[in-house]
Amino acid sequence: MECRPHGWDRAHQTREDRQDVLVLKAGAVVAKALPSLDDAVAALRHYLSNTGRLYEIDMKELFRENPSLHDEFRQRKVAAYAFARTLSPGSYRIMEKSPELIRSGAVGLTWNWNRTLGGFYLQGGADVIVTSETVRIRLTLHLADNYDWEESAQMGRFHDVGLARAFPVVGNYTEEFVVPRHGD
Repeated sequence: MECRPHGWDRAHQTREDRQDVLVLKAGAVVAKALPSLDDAVAALRHYLSNTGRLYEIDMKELFRENPSLHDEFRQRKVAAYAFARTLSPGSYRIMEKSPELIRSGAVGLTWNWNRTLGGFYLQGGADVIVTSETVRIRLTLHLADNYDWEESAQMGRFHDVGLARAFPVVGNYTEEFVVPRHGD
């Protein structure tokens, strides 16, 4: 996932652009007092910090505030167990073939997380140990996104003129469980 080049249009940075960024920064400071928008505000502040550094989200909080997304993880857990039960005894590393694009509106994210992530990618993976009696699974869900804005949007313009910087977003959630290999 690549972002547009940062500051490619720096020559067209205007006084109004700089003023708008200052207003946004001030608004982000004030909005920190709104716990319902904590993640959206933190991501916006990171964007306006103009560093472009990797940003890690708290997947436990994401799941707690968005139960339908946690259901996605549970479905992967059930599928991993069903598949692992068919394997011969041994150790395995299993990854989904490719990341799945999740559209925030489709999974019903809260407004806070919709503004934090927008669309993003999920990919599951598992380390599996199968014995004659048990299946031990360490299941991890990886999230990846770019925090960026459409070129035509004012927020995207801040990136283009070098006043803010898009950045990669990641998150990981892992659960381990041991279940009987045979049975219902």
